[in-house]
Amino acid sequence: MKYFILVILLFFAFHGNAQHFEKPGNGIRVKTFYHQQGIDFNISETDTSGNIYHLFYDTVTNGFNFGKEFITIRLQIFDGISWLFSKPIKLYSKHDVIAPRILDMQWYNNALYLSGSFDSSDNNFGGGIIKFENRAWQSANIKLFNTNNTPLLINKLYAFNNTLLITGDFDSIPGFRTNGIAYYGSSSWQAIGNLNTIGFNGSNNFNNTYFEVCNDSLYVFKKNNNGDDTIVIGAARIFKTGVFSGNHFEPIAPTVNRISTLLAFQGQLAALELSPLFYTRYLSIKKNNVWQRYAFPDSFYSINYIGSTEANNTLYILVQNPNTIMIDIYVFNGIEVVKKQSWKIAHSYITLNIEKAKNELILGGNFNRITNSIYMDSFHNIARLKLEHSAFVTGTTFIDANNDGIMQVTESHLPYCTIHTPGMKYATKSNASGGYSLAVHLNKPFTIIAYYNAGYYNYVNVNLLATKDSIYKNEFGFIVIK
Repeated sequence: MKYFILVILLFFAFHGNAQHFEKPGNGIRVKTFYHQQGIDFNISETDTSGNIYHLFYDTVTNGFNFGKEFITIRLQIFDGISWLFSKPIKLYSKHDVIAPRILDMQWYNNALYLSGSFDSSDNNFGGGIIKFENRAWQSANIKLFNTNNTPLLINKLYAFNNTLLITGDFDSIPGFRTNGIAYYGSSSWQAIGNLNTIGFNGSNNFNNTYFEVCNDSLYVFKKNNNGDDTIVIGAARIFKTGVFSGNHFEPIAPTVNRISTLLAFQGQLAALELSPLFYTRYLSIKKNNVWQRYAFPDSFYSINYIGSTEANNTLYILVQNPNTIMIDIYVFNGIEVVKKQSWKIAHSYITLNIEKAKNELILGGNFNRITNSIYMDSFHNIARLKLEHSAFVTGTTFIDANNDGIMQVTESHLPYCTIHTPGMKYATKSNASGGYSLAVHLNKPFTIIAYYNAGYYNYVNVNLLATKDSIYKNEFGFIVIK
């Protein structure tokens, strides 16, 4: 029987880039509320140690009481083993009739910064932006103002090169007009521009103007834009694309076509190009100030791009395909763009948040299962897409009624079994449907054991003789203890 199982494992080894998903503990809690402008319940961020921070709403008022609406939030923090909650904090809308929202989170200078549409907070920590540092809520040491006491809103935070830049609906900070954009440098908050050209200038600046951090530099560009490509920030007048340098933005050589998004590859700036019909067909890499184009094996609608990162000298690009309801993975190795395996994450098109971390992407959204042709596992609103090379074993635990080691149609799944290597160095549990997944290191032999706490036992230990960068398929059959 052991020899038979080994043959099955080798036969079902799927070679290639073994991207796979892992569970951060038992997943996250989500408490939903109605809000007139909608709430993003899937905002996450990571720190330099790999801990995950996920936003949790405790309370959202909905009374239309001017100056009295508020939210109570906490952080769910994953330390690599389990999820812990921070202390709560209340954030208020003093100049609005609807409750505030958190719009972004960013790790900067050993603290987590949160921004949104609140204009005051518990303990007078300020409005628009606060920080979480040393396990406590604190002030971000900035005062933001709007003319005539209209509501504050900080929609995005960007951390790069020891600098934090914020954008949103605010017009001044102490001593400076800002016109919607400011940055924190070595010791203080500053505006961009001079007396007559401060912040965003021009009526077209907010239309499709986006920022992206690539290679620890901040770039500004027109995203998915089919109109005027001019951007004016401070004294700079930019066509399509610019970069923050010193205390201002300056233009750089634009791409051939319009831009869907900017990304990075091996220290170089890259872009997904936008066709006149809003499709992406080319990846462009900026080499020696000249853009070089590489064709995708197919095209996709630009708004379906969900994120990218670099790992193992390879650029990974994720796209949610609304026709197949799959996440397609494209990889660029410096020579060509290749399409890899696809994953099904939901039965319909859903909004996904994506966060970059070392050799992985963290996906957050309203999903509870991820599958493809040889894989199925359960998740709870969050998953880590691991991009490092590894061997990955997946399969099912079941009740082997006829004792043949192969799951038959008439045989039942056995949920919540433990699958592990000796010493529990690598371990997991099968889910409610009996599905399991286990990642182990490469180029080492492994013995994998499965057991159930009572009533059934598994009589086969599976041997992986020389693990490769592959996905291995194996079913663990259990028989009744007599």
